[in-house]
Amino acid sequence: MTPQDSQTYLQLQQLISESLSRIAIALEHMIPPQAAPNYQFALDKFATMDWESIGAVVADYDSDGVSTILWRKHIYLRRSSSNKFGAAIWFSRCVGKDERGENKYECLIKFKAMSDAEPLPQQVALRRGSK
Repeated sequence: MTPQDSQTYLQLQQLISESLSRIAIALEHMIPPQAAPNYQFALDKFATMDWESIGAVVADYDSDGVSTILWRKHIYLRRSSSNKFGAAIWFSRCVGKDERGENKYECLIKFKAMSDAEPLPQQVALRRGSK
């Protein structure tokens, strides 16, 4: 292969790469909007969360950890509470207004105290054991 052949080959590879990038962008725009999945994790997983595992990218941090994440081109802000429902941290975004003009939110992920599973009723447990 001559130096000119090598140069032509590299230029062709670059054109193919650029074309594939444009195709990928076009395909992403064709994907219909999807509501956030509302993932649930234990509260103690917040500090070590693998954001890539849910397709999210950390956009910002503060003294309490991750404060903003990006998921499917949408920004989700960290929220928290400590009320009758227990301590929780979640990431949500406003998706519009309801009939009364109040903000509607969707939750991407929530970290909260997880309760233990309830025992199966005897009838269900017996059927489960027979399979």
